[in-house]
Amino acid sequence: MEVARYASYPKNPFPMCPLEPKESWDLFCQKAFGEKDCPTKFQTSAKVIVENCKGLPLILSVVAGTLSSKRTLDEWNQVAQGVSSLVNVDDYQHCSRVLALSYNYLPSHLKACFLYFGVFTKASEISVKKLIRLWIAEGLFELRGRLRDLEEVADSLLHDLIDKSLVMVSKRSLDGKIKTCKIHDLLHDLCLIESESENLLYVSNSKTVVPQDHRWVSVHSDRGFISPFGTYNKTRSVHLPYGILEFNILKLGLDHFKLLRVLNVARVKLISFPSELSNLVALRYFSMMVYGRIEYLPIYKLLNLQTFIFLLDSRYSITVQLPNGIWKMSQLRHLHCRSIYFLSSPPNKYRVLENLRSVSGLNPSCCTKEIFQGIKKVKQLGISNLPCSNKQNKHSSKK
Repeated sequence: MEVARYASYPKNPFPMCPLEPKESWDLFCQKAFGEKDCPTKFQTSAKVIVENCKGLPLILSVVAGTLSSKRTLDEWNQVAQGVSSLVNVDDYQHCSRVLALSYNYLPSHLKACFLYFGVFTKASEISVKKLIRLWIAEGLFELRGRLRDLEEVADSLLHDLIDKSLVMVSKRSLDGKIKTCKIHDLLHDLCLIESESENLLYVSNSKTVVPQDHRWVSVHSDRGFISPFGTYNKTRSVHLPYGILEFNILKLGLDHFKLLRVLNVARVKLISFPSELSNLVALRYFSMMVYGRIEYLPIYKLLNLQTFIFLLDSRYSITVQLPNGIWKMSQLRHLHCRSIYFLSSPPNKYRVLENLRSVSGLNPSCCTKEIFQGIKKVKQLGISNLPCSNKQNKHSSKK
């Protein structure tokens, strides 16, 4: 970038100019109708909207995406009136208010899914699998109509947000499926403003006291947070996307969050699996990268768990052992470790893990007929290349 500026001095090497009127019109129509022509009945409203978007591609795309599902003239006139009323404000305020106007037209379940992007740091590239599993764990939508898979419904909602230009596709797999996505910085700002106004999301950029009245807590700092209150009855998720290697996770006071559904920790130093975590019985999503030697995971109390991701640092070639009670966890859908060892085959009195869809890190010694019968609904299976520990039966008597 610096070389480009020097070489092109005194000109700007990357001049960013608004779109020309025809370019603005073509972009708007393409996003709203899938073609460059606008139906006659909408042309007057469309011209007012395009003119007031000031040639800004993001605004044009988002407003057009909102109107793509509106087919009555009254709805179009209402949006046109809202956009044209935003006068005598600076460019940033104009953009922010137009985006907020588009957000207000979203149905309630899409609003919640969109605002959830605020728990991630700005400009971050987000795994679609992770995002969908988090949405499901948070209960941000309901299954309606014919019986469908939760992941299918969530994927459909994500595509709705993409079609409305509120979410951008970052990477696709070879078969065309979306692997990662992200949102524009201005839309991320909107997420923070709207979610804070509704007491949904609390974001901390430094070590601070977490309030009790927010549903989602995201700590964008490597210093953790302080939870001084006795209980956090409204908090449903805690996200620590930055590593806190030097911080003792027990000091976070997670035992105060009795109704926690989501615990998403990037990296933490542990010497054993904390009992406080085992007692978070409402957990649906648990993800943690651990720096330490942990061989046994007493998670048998977490009967509501849907996603369990427990990754040891690559310097530790350890097979983690799952308790016998794992076979009671009928809600479990995704199980991922570097190397997993089941301490027992499924007892006859328990049903198979009928909702389990993906397993990674299964130890080769667990590739038996009995184990496979217990996880027979799995669609994706990864086998670990790590040998099983000599202490594999150490916890065999535990739940």
